[in-house]
This record gives sequence, structure tokens and C-alpha cells, in this order.
Amino acid sequence: MRRVFVIIPIVILLAAVLAGFFIVFLQRPEARTVVVTAEDFRFRVDGGEPTIRLRAGEEVRILFENKGKHDHEFLLVRDKDEALEKVEEKLEAGASDAELDRLKAEMAYLGIRFEAEPGGTSIFRLRIPTPGPYYFVCLETEPDDEPHAELGQVGVIIVE
Repeated sequence: MRRVFVIIPIVILLAAVLAGFFIVFLQRPEARTVVVTAEDFRFRVDGGEPTIRLRAGEEVRILFENKGKHDHEFLLVRDKDEALEKVEEKLEAGASDAELDRLKAEMAYLGIRFEAEPGGTSIFRLRIPTPGPYYFVCLETEPDDEPHAELGQVGVIIVE
């Protein structure tokens, strides 16, 4: 008989915890989707200018699609000029593709670096906690050993 008195409160407590979890989970709004299209050699966001506006901490789902003829990437950086300068220095020094990939991985803010081949798509979630401007750039260098960002493939994320 004493077991029943112990089991019943545990079952009630467990049910309350699970109910609270499901209420929080079901009330969580779905992240809005932003479509970033890479073309040769520019970005478009939802068909328009390459600008994304977010609130600090807001989560968005990025659908990154490549409609160009070359490989493109979405590389998130704080300082686009510094990123371009570092890549150009490596190119001038004759860096290999592997060395460039390591450099880009090091520069990726919050580890955000996604690639898409022509006709391909990458989908990822993005949440930036701190207000300020952030840039998404394509530092791919084919076909002419020039970073695509140098040709205008740059976008901005404004976090308020």
C-alpha cells in the first residue's frame, strides 16, 4: 500500500514536467525562412537587395541556393574587408585550395560557412546574439583566381 503513495506523486510530477515541456515546445514559433540566392557574382535576398534584418537572438532559417554557373558560398564574417585582404594575401602567396579552406573556416563567424554547387542548395539556421553589422561573402575564386566578393558578391545582415 505504501508504494502506491510513492508512485502516484512521481507519476503526477512526471506528467506535469512533460506537459510543461510540450507547452513550451508547441508555443515556440517556427523560424522565418530567408532565401539567399547566389548568382554570378552577386547575392539576392528574397529576390531583392542582399540585406537581412534581424533582432538580436532571433533565429532564421536560411535557404541558400546557387543559381550561378560556379560554386558559391555563404561565409559569415564581421569584417568583409579584412576577410578579402586575408584571402588575397593567401592567393598571392600561392596558397592551395586546402589552405584557403582552412583560412575561411577560421574566419567564419559562429562557424557559419556553407557551400552550394551550381543548382545546389544548403539549408541552415542562423542566430546572431549581438547587435551590429555582419557580412555574408563568397570567397570562392574560380574561374579567375579572384574572390567573388571582390566582384560584388557581398551581402549584409543588420542585427538590431
